[in-house]
Amino acid sequence: NELKVNLDHQSTFNDTLVKQNLNLAKKVAIGELIKASDFSVTTYKDRRNEKYKESDKASRVDMFKVSFLLNKNLLAPKKTLKLNIVITKPDGNNINDKGTFTSEGQSIKYTEENTIEYNKKEEPVLFIIKRNYDKKLEKGLYITHFYLDGKKIKSIETYLR
Repeated sequence: NELKVNLDHQSTFNDTLVKQNLNLAKKVAIGELIKASDFSVTTYKDRRNEKYKESDKASRVDMFKVSFLLNKNLLAPKKTLKLNIVITKPDGNNINDKGTFTSEGQSIKYTEENTIEYNKKEEPVLFIIKRNYDKKLEKGLYITHFYLDGKKIKSIETYLR
């Protein structure tokens, strides 16, 4: 009888340890997340010879400058990160289709893609995206979506007049 009590006690103790380990694993996973900040989207007109001037007029925009900062995280593992930028026009279509990637089980057309070696330190990221000159940019709302390893981390709206 005493053996059964000890066995029940040990079983309860083991269950408690398993729950604690699962909670700690969740906390470690949260701590390892790589976060980003300082998101920016600026539109420019090419004045001549690669000299650019800010513009918010759809007919004049030649380039989107998209940037953000990957934050320092000493708990995150060093690894290669896949970055995708998707810029949609007012009609919902992409300004430049360069390929596709998968996010949450869906295939998404991206405007620009790159990889970066993340080494646990603050890392600035910059994309220069020139518009497709075969297609005119219309007046309206453009949405820039930022993806990190297939997960959407931010969206920024830019209105071109």
